[in-house]
Amino acid sequence: MPISKMKREFRDETRKRLLVQYLQESKFGNIKPSRREFEEFYATFKDSLPPVPEGADLFHIFKLPLVGEAGKHSVRAKASLILDSIKGGGDFADFAHRYSQDQATASSGGDLGSWRRGQFVKEFEEVVFALTDSQFSDIVETSRGFHIIQLLERRGESVHARHILFKIGIDSAAAESTTAFLKGLKDSLAHGADFSELAKRYSDDKESGPLGGALGNLPVSQFDKSLQDLVRNMKEGEISDPVRVTSGSASGYQIVYLKKHVQEHSMNLRDDWRQVEQLAGSYKQNLEYQKWIKQLRQQYYWEVRQ
Repeated sequence: MPISKMKREFRDETRKRLLVQYLQESKFGNIKPSRREFEEFYATFKDSLPPVPEGADLFHIFKLPLVGEAGKHSVRAKASLILDSIKGGGDFADFAHRYSQDQATASSGGDLGSWRRGQFVKEFEEVVFALTDSQFSDIVETSRGFHIIQLLERRGESVHARHILFKIGIDSAAAESTTAFLKGLKDSLAHGADFSELAKRYSDDKESGPLGGALGNLPVSQFDKSLQDLVRNMKEGEISDPVRVTSGSASGYQIVYLKKHVQEHSMNLRDDWRQVEQLAGSYKQNLEYQKWIKQLRQQYYWEVRQ
């Protein structure tokens, strides 16, 4: 089959699926099962319902160690040497491939793709939006480390850039001061302090901090191995000691609060009411949709015959 025909058929099939989804949501999205229908659904399908995976409702306070100036100086010096080589005619992509510690972009020569204003950390954004096309930045320091940035193209409030990242290692003094600070927060929590308030005030995780440190109620399988092991050795309501962690490309320390831990189990009405209700609702909406389609076909059939 020609590639062009395959692409056309794929587009047509995608449009059909989107149309069906739109019709189901717009016409039947507000249909809810009655209590009797809900219970009948569960009685009929309980042996076929998917198991509820092991899950945990977690909160954390994440801190970036304040690295001493000596440690920063050596990393900045290395970045400066590479920047001089690039300005002297060196290949940016080659240097990024060899030296960048951003694992997500190093293999592609440091290419970050296109991003809009507001999607970068503040220090990075201020620099990249001040550059002209093809211009290199000086050494830029952010919470992730030191960067060499090149603006490839700017279109309005969107930029296409690439960078080379040099992470700042955590020295022993920085590690000790950070863990001591987190131990102090844990002690405050033991004496009645509110975890969410401390997370909002002190966490360096820009996403979860404003939410009181909430990481969400998620399947444990989505956590990295170290966090899985930590959760499985904690009790509900417990707060961990400080542990080393990597958040994105930033390394630091965190304390974790385990609010709830649910073991994998068969779906039941006592513990999983909302999930069963959602499945029952989807089932009823699909039945109503199929009934509607059948009526349309019958109507069309009689109109054609007439």
